[in-house]
Amino acid sequence: MIGVALIAAGCGGGGVSLPVGNGNSGGGGAGTVDVLTGPGPTIGAPVPSATRYAAMDKVKTKYDQLVAAGVAPLEREAQLATYMGTLPEFAKTGVAPDGTLWGQYADRSFYMFSDRAVPDDFVAKREGGRAPSLGFTSPMAPAPRPLAGNGLEVVNGGQAYVFETFDGSMGTPNEEITEMLEKRGYNVASGPATVEALRNVKNAGVFYISTHGGQASHPLNPGKRFWSMWTATEATPENDVKYQDDIRAGRLVVFQAEYGKSLGPFTYSERRYAITADWVKHYGWSFTDRSVAFINCCWSDQGGFTAALRSLARPASTTFGWDNAAHPEKAWRVARYFFDRGLGTNLAEPKMPGGMRPFTTDEVFAKEQQLGFTDGSTTIYGPCVLVKQGVNTMLAPSIMTMEVYERGIEPTQVKPQMILRGLLGKTLPKALTIGGTPATSVVAISETEWLVTLASAPGPGYAGQVQIETAAGIKSNAPLLTSWSGSFVYDGAPVTTEGNNVRGKITINGHFRADLHKYREVVDGPLVTPGARYTRASAGSTASWSITGAMPGWAYVTATSGQLPYGLRQTGSPHGDGYILDLRLDRGAGTVGFAFSYLSTNVDYTVPPAPGVYTIVIPRDNLLLSMPLQTPDRFSATLFTPKAVGNLLPDLTVASQVFNGMVPQMGTKLTVSSLSANHAPTANKEEDAS
Repeated sequence: MIGVALIAAGCGGGGVSLPVGNGNSGGGGAGTVDVLTGPGPTIGAPVPSATRYAAMDKVKTKYDQLVAAGVAPLEREAQLATYMGTLPEFAKTGVAPDGTLWGQYADRSFYMFSDRAVPDDFVAKREGGRAPSLGFTSPMAPAPRPLAGNGLEVVNGGQAYVFETFDGSMGTPNEEITEMLEKRGYNVASGPATVEALRNVKNAGVFYISTHGGQASHPLNPGKRFWSMWTATEATPENDVKYQDDIRAGRLVVFQAEYGKSLGPFTYSERRYAITADWVKHYGWSFTDRSVAFINCCWSDQGGFTAALRSLARPASTTFGWDNAAHPEKAWRVARYFFDRGLGTNLAEPKMPGGMRPFTTDEVFAKEQQLGFTDGSTTIYGPCVLVKQGVNTMLAPSIMTMEVYERGIEPTQVKPQMILRGLLGKTLPKALTIGGTPATSVVAISETEWLVTLASAPGPGYAGQVQIETAAGIKSNAPLLTSWSGSFVYDGAPVTTEGNNVRGKITINGHFRADLHKYREVVDGPLVTPGARYTRASAGSTASWSITGAMPGWAYVTATSGQLPYGLRQTGSPHGDGYILDLRLDRGAGTVGFAFSYLSTNVDYTVPPAPGVYTIVIPRDNLLLSMPLQTPDRFSATLFTPKAVGNLLPDLTVASQVFNGMVPQMGTKLTVSSLSANHAPTANKEEDAS
């Protein structure tokens, strides 16, 4: 049976009735599968290798004759089963419901034979070293829905296994899956599924294999069957000596099946060892919490493979397997798509513009069902469906949006904070980095929201790519937190008396940051352009003020320049209460707006030669006495009305722009110059959802 790879096991359809057993044998393939029980040890004197392999050669010769004669697959299985029943070397023979032919020798060792042939319409080929994926047209994406936690957590282990048993002609997805896992930080053990490699499956966070599976009647439990899974290690008399302990203990059986695409009348068939449940138990396979196992072989969900992995002392949390013989192309396609969308790597076709983020196993599986990808049916063997069992889990953390609050969430909070929203889990990470620098504080509010403390001023940890790395080393997507820096000059005539030439100027070296990256709310959904973002100048911004000119006959007697503190109501300031500067950034419209406010700055004057001292006041924005968090209201009640700059690239860079004030008789204006962006989404938007 061809694992998710070929059309291996299947109870297939067609109208041929397969024999169960032979004249010498006991029962055949009915009954349940012993999930964690193999065939048990051999008994008595071992049957000589020469005898065993002679019988195998006879079966293979007969099979080749039937193929050359053009006998149809199901009829070929029936004739081959009858033939095996005539061979004296076998004490018992039979056919399992999945189509596996089996023969049991006198010492109770087994020979399995899979005739689940590669379908004629399967022509796999590699292009550029990689097998092509089947294209599809994505239907209208479902409506966005709120994120739901429900105990969601990320795979608690960074060790992944990706095993292969087929040759290059089969076009399996193993190379792509390995690349996807490595991109998200998994430590991947990949390559041929040799007997040696399969001894060491420990603490698996992810397990994937492209293989065959097969069943046979259990010699110790009448009415039950045991399962076996094909390896990449060739079965030979010489290797029988090497692995004799495993063979005699029932941990290995000999299994013959196709490993590549047939050419003409000749078949790519090879004898390999197959592991049983006794192997899995003896060598102590184990999985981590929230782990995922995808057994890409026919009948893997019905034949005991996936159930066995869920039944271990340290079981796989979520499994995927087939309920019949699966078509290779369909099996490869669904595996590529599952890992790509689950990891958010955008390496599998169809690639989505702007990249993607990881999604949960339930979300990806539901999308695969919607697209018809979970259907692995074949014409010969009938309906076949991919089955998911176990919990909903995450292959990697997923960041969807980021919202920055420069003065913190609570009124008394002065440290800048950011709310991450996505599929995050409650388990705090090994690191959450911003521009490569670890954040100082991360608090999990829920599985879908985390609160992060940010750096106050430009420098390490201020802006850039935001990424989560779990304790196991698994990494999230890395969306951009964009920052801007620029010069903002307020210039006004605060006194309107005739002949007055007093002017006030406030110069701000402003720094801002906000999340403008596009994101997907659902698997393969459209890229969502974030709405207008309101961002306040960060605490690292500075502002200086100066006053020039004088009233006729008047002279200055106090300081005419100084530093203006950040934020309103700064009562400790000797020359006023401070300033606030906000930006309104709208990526969808390509516009940027500004809002500026400050409280009174008092400057004393005297009239010579009189000793009296008089105070004049640079007027403030009378509409604002105190400022809440940045909100749209901020831009409807401000000294400077938001104004579209227009024709901006996604990075929202402004070379120079002058804004007129709301009180034109005062001659006020705000000049913005050299407003440039760092860590901004580029024009091709490739970083958007990455």
